[in-house]
Amino acid sequence: MRIDDADTLVRDLPSLLKRFIRDPLNAVKNPIRLSWTAALLLQGGGAALSGIFAALIAQSMLDLIISIAVFPVVAVMVCAVLTLFFYYLFAGFTSTFLDIRRLYSLVVMATLPFFIIHAFSGFLAPLDLIGFALSGILLTVGLVEQFKLDRRFVFKLLAWIFAVFFVLWSIVQIVRP
Repeated sequence: MRIDDADTLVRDLPSLLKRFIRDPLNAVKNPIRLSWTAALLLQGGGAALSGIFAALIAQSMLDLIISIAVFPVVAVMVCAVLTLFFYYLFAGFTSTFLDIRRLYSLVVMATLPFFIIHAFSGFLAPLDLIGFALSGILLTVGLVEQFKLDRRFVFKLLAWIFAVFFVLWSIVQIVRP
């Protein structure tokens, strides 16, 4: 069985996370295919825990409710949209068709630094920008190493995505009471 065909199941998540924490760059360089259940659990659970810690630090009951009810759903939807965006962008512009599950697994793993750092954003809101930048770096490394995509194109693409995130984050910071 090739590594591309092997699914990482829910029971394998602790060892995968241990490897990821030790060396995140090498973890995203190697192909990972999370089972759909493992991917959703990791994404939704990571988002919920991250949001709960951030809400507790900020001492906001509204943020706590949003962290439990909304943030996991939004995180899964954003990951799915980002995965489809990459899939169709590379299919259309470079005629490269990526394995959708491996791509989704990469996006899920790359978002983990954002969730870890977001947990502390109750202390300092700009930590979200640092977490997003780290996730962008991991996504760049994963896309280039796993799928052999052009490094410059991927870097420019993710720089634009970061710029859009920065603008949206800034608007939320201004509008939020």
